[in-house]
Amino acid sequence: MVVALCAAVGCSFSDNRKEAEQLAEKYFSTMQGENIEGVLPLYSTRFYLVTPRADWLAFLQNQRSRCGTPKSHTLVTWNVLNSFGTNSGTTTTLVYDVQYASCRVSEKMTIFKPSGGKIQIQGHFLTPKAGIQNDKGDSQPTLTT
Repeated sequence: MVVALCAAVGCSFSDNRKEAEQLAEKYFSTMQGENIEGVLPLYSTRFYLVTPRADWLAFLQNQRSRCGTPKSHTLVTWNVLNSFGTNSGTTTTLVYDVQYASCRVSEKMTIFKPSGGKIQIQGHFLTPKAGIQNDKGDSQPTLTT
C-alpha cells in the first residue's frame, strides 16, 4: 500500500511539474513575440496585489529594451509542493537559465494551481547573470513579489 501511495504521489508531482512547465513555455514563447502584454494574463491576482499590472508591464518592457527577446531557456532546477487545507493547491518552482539577445538572466517562477482552480504565475524573480547591464556597471534589480 505504501508503494502504491508513493507511486501515485510521484506521478502527481510529475504531472504538476509538466503543467507548470507548459505555462512557463507559454510565457517564453509569448515573450519572443512582439506583444509583451500577452503574458500579463498568465499572472495571478495575488501577484498583481503586490506588483501592479502597469508596473510589471513597464518592468518587462525595460527588460526587453535592455536584453532583447529570449533566445533560449534551460530548466536548471524545479520543486513541487502540494498543500492541503487552507490555501490548498500545488506550488511549483521552476528556475531557468535564459539567454536573451544581449544578456543572460536567471528566472525563477513560482507557479500556483489552487485545488480545482487555474494555474498561474504567482512570483517571478529575474537575476542578471551576464550581459549589457553588468558591462555598464549597473544592475537590474531582482523583482520580488
